[in-house]
Amino acid sequence: FGAFVNACDSNIDEVHIDIFLLRKITELYLEKRNLNDIVPSEWIQALVDKGTSRKKGQAGENKLMTILNRQGFIKVKNMKEFSSSKKCFARCSAKGDFSNKGIKNYFGVKIGKGTQNKKLDLIIKLDRSIYFLEAKHLNTGGGGQDKQIKELIDVIKNKPGGDYHFVAFLDGIHSNTLLNAPKLPKNSKTGKVSSQYKDIVKYLKSIGSNYWINTAGFRKLFN
Repeated sequence: FGAFVNACDSNIDEVHIDIFLLRKITELYLEKRNLNDIVPSEWIQALVDKGTSRKKGQAGENKLMTILNRQGFIKVKNMKEFSSSKKCFARCSAKGDFSNKGIKNYFGVKIGKGTQNKKLDLIIKLDRSIYFLEAKHLNTGGGGQDKQIKELIDVIKNKPGGDYHFVAFLDGIHSNTLLNAPKLPKNSKTGKVSSQYKDIVKYLKSIGSNYWINTAGFRKLFN
C-alpha cells in the first residue's frame, strides 16, 4: 500500500494526516490492485514511478504545453516564428535559438550563470510579454528536494525588467505543503519550509514582475 501511495503522487506522511486523501487512495488501491499468483503488476509500476523524477519532470512539461495548446498558444521551432507570433511557446534546448546562448543573444537575458549552464524549460509569449519558465515536480521536501526548491527561488530572484517575467512552476504534493507554510505547526520539520516560503514571498514582492505558481496558477496566468 505504501508503494501504491507513492504511485498516486503522494507520501505516507500526507496520507497519515489527510483522511480524505487516505480514502481516495484506498478506493483506487482496492479497485486497481488486481492480485495474481505471482505479483501485483501495479506494485512494479509503483516502484518504477517512485524513482522516475526525470520522467515526471518531462511529463510536467508536456502537461504545461498541453494546457497552452488548449488556450490557443502554438508551439514554435525557432526565433523567427516566435517573434512573429502573439501567443506561442518554445521548449528550451541545449543548442539553437532557445539555448542559453540563444536566449542571451536575442533577449539579453542571462540563463545558467552560476548553475553550470543549466537551462530553463519553456519560453512563453503572450502579446508583448515574455515568460521564462522553470518547472519542477516534488512529492516531499528535504535533501535533494531542498536543492531543487533553491533552484526555483534562484529563478524568481532574476530582475528581468520591461515585459520580461521569470516564472517558477512547482507541481506535486510538496507544492501544497510549501504554499501552506504559514498554516503549518512550528517545529524542526517545518522550519526549512517556512524559511523557503519567506524567501519566495520576499523576492516576489521586491521584484514585482515574477511569478511562483502551481497548475491552477499556470492556467490562470495564461488564460
